[in-house]
Amino acid sequence: MITDTHKTATRPLFGEVAVNRTDTPLFVNKTKFIEVLQRFKEQNSLPKLRADVLDLESDLHSVKTDKIGVLNIHSNGDTIKISQKYLLDQLDQIADSQTLERAKYYIERLEKAMTEIRTNNINDINLNRWKEYSDIITDSLWVLQKRDSSGVHTAGYWGNFIPQIPNQMLKRYTKKGCFLFGEVVLMYTLQNHTI
Repeated sequence: MITDTHKTATRPLFGEVAVNRTDTPLFVNKTKFIEVLQRFKEQNSLPKLRADVLDLESDLHSVKTDKIGVLNIHSNGDTIKISQKYLLDQLDQIADSQTLERAKYYIERLEKAMTEIRTNNINDINLNRWKEYSDIITDSLWVLQKRDSSGVHTAGYWGNFIPQIPNQMLKRYTKKGCFLFGEVVLMYTLQNHTI
């Protein structure tokens, strides 16, 4: 695997102290969160919208700091499991918008990501939340920093097998539970003992 699912990124927002962001899941009250996004869409001032986004971000850091109940789990199960890093990055994108129209576009896109699951016939990836898949490389596979050397594979010379390529192909072009046949899949499976 070439990515660590618990990588952290820090980014101060509006001069605040940076908080570590991880792929740790947040359990968000869906109803409350959608209500907050609706209030954001009704906002007519970009500076006020930015301040509201900052308040929401501070609420998302801890149940203790959650003043509006976004992290309050409903007994009816109306919750959304989402990566902390993904959600905070999406909120930053809203706050960093140069125009109110662009901010509202990002709000609508986040609302869609929180309410709709969109997949295709090829894989199980939710296309409305594709940025949340930190293990899928969206840049070129040819610019990998380092070849995977886990298992029995050694990356001692440039002409050898690159396990990240079939790994990415399997993640991008297969659904869970499907059966695959072929030399590349067999070779990858034998070297890594997983699919």
